Amino acid sequence: MTWIKQTTGGLAIVMMLMLISPAARGAITAEFTDGNGTSTVDQWTGVGGSGWTGGWTSFLPSGDTATVTTTSPLNGAGDTYLAVTDPTTSSVGNHIIARTITSFGDVDTAAKYTIAWKWRFDGDVAAMEAGGFNDRIHFYGNNGTTNGTSTSNSWIVGWASSDSGSLTVHDDHWYFYDNNVSNGFVVDNQVDTGIGLTAGVVYDFVVTIDPVNGTYDASIDDGTSSFSASGMTFRNAAPGQYNSLHFGTITSSSATDSSFSLDSITINAATVVPTPAALPAGLAMLGALVMRRRRS
Repeated sequence: MTWIKQTTGGLAIVMMLMLISPAARGAITAEFTDGNGTSTVDQWTGVGGSGWTGGWTSFLPSGDTATVTTTSPLNGAGDTYLAVTDPTTSSVGNHIIARTITSFGDVDTAAKYTIAWKWRFDGDVAAMEAGGFNDRIHFYGNNGTTNGTSTSNSWIVGWASSDSGSLTVHDDHWYFYDNNVSNGFVVDNQVDTGIGLTAGVVYDFVVTIDPVNGTYDASIDDGTSSFSASGMTFRNAAPGQYNSLHFGTITSSSATDSSFSLDSITINAATVVPTPAALPAGLAMLGALVMRRRRS
């Protein structure tokens, strides 16, 4: 397994490389451009089609709401996104939304594919930290939709503030789960990204799934710093297709606000979207193309 940390401007370079990359044919996307409802694929909660086996599944406790809005967009003025609101009067437990993909266009879920998404924490970081291990954030794959992380998960990207007995984490840092002989929730099974949780920051995540080998690569970019790791083993250590995608939090107190926003989910064949780990080579390629054009 390898990992790379990069700082300053990584996301901008990714965007430039995406502009010169071959256009994705038949990518699976969720931009929430059609608003709220159950008549089109790109709604909350939506319907099946275009690579989705059905609409979104909600595991939100009583009091939570999820709605498509343009109030505080992740992608610039007027852009639609999904806002999941967890008021301080809400019930405790998991606040998770999930949706399942299937092979579509260039995406073969039995082969390597890449999931990219934008996410923002809109809640109270201090309250999450006060809750310790019992207040967490997690994104993960599973064979079917589930209300929370478990040993049946494949890839996991998450955050937790502190340890709880034998359950240990990289305090206050985002992590990538990597099964090192066991499937336990211990620090030895987590890759430390070194990047913390800040409210209002738009995080870009990329996960490349290898179902044949039961491994994945992952990256995180907060607009200032980025971190990438490769060759991590699924938590369940079992190769195969785990096509249900989950995004959410868990809280132990109704007084904790864990609201979040989600946008720009794109699933492509693994060769389409470059990851931060490939940026140096990609940047060199970009420079070569510019020089070639100048000489012509």
